[in-house]
Amino acid sequence: MSLQKDRGGLSRGIGLFKPVFIALFALFTFSTLVTADDKSLHSQVTVIYTLKAPPLVTGDPDRPGYTYELVEMMFRRAGLPYKIKIIPWKRAQRMAQQVPEAMIFPLTRTKTRNKLYNWSIPLHVAGAHFITTNGQQLTRKAAKAKIIGAQSGSSWQEWLLENDFKNIVSPPHTGAQMASLLCSGRIDAWFTTKRIAEAALKDRDCPAQTYSPVIQYFDIFLASNKQIPNRYITLLKQALRDIQSEGIQSQLRKKYYLF
Repeated sequence: MSLQKDRGGLSRGIGLFKPVFIALFALFTFSTLVTADDKSLHSQVTVIYTLKAPPLVTGDPDRPGYTYELVEMMFRRAGLPYKIKIIPWKRAQRMAQQVPEAMIFPLTRTKTRNKLYNWSIPLHVAGAHFITTNGQQLTRKAAKAKIIGAQSGSSWQEWLLENDFKNIVSPPHTGAQMASLLCSGRIDAWFTTKRIAEAALKDRDCPAQTYSPVIQYFDIFLASNKQIPNRYITLLKQALRDIQSEGIQSQLRKKYYLF
């Protein structure tokens, strides 16, 4: 009788602890799965497409450009792996539209592009001018009668088309080509931002330039694939907020003379 009682007590004891064992096992299993998922989440390399467009992206590893440095900071702050590819701009836009979770910068939001991307993270605001070499300060109305240069596939070309400009010359998206057209008189004006023009015209034998007042302000983004947006957008937004609150973004603007 004593042995049976002991066995019965042992059975009841095991029975009491069994739910605890099950709960601990479930908690351990769940924690392991969460950790695995978290590692998987943060092991996905984001491919980011961009172009060479000084001073936003320069191609110089020692001074890579304002938006280039800012995007790198965001990914590093968030602890996320990434790969930035500098390729022709039209191809960069096509890849960002086709590759799931791909990102692209510095992409300007226009009516034409609005439905093509997830406009995730604003990086900069830039004003565009008509730039001439004959001393004339063009208005928007006067510019419609002129031959205006704007890089092919650029936000400036799209804005001109959206606003019924007819005489547009659009070579591939390089500032050097646009500067050459302007300085040689093959176009009446170049429509772009002041800093991009200054970078392309630096040390070039060219007549003095005249800038119109800002004709249009453009919002520039780190954008993402529309159908399958990048999974890290929330983390990247938080990283950018931290960079801004610490004054680092303002320091970067000063570094590249983007006041």
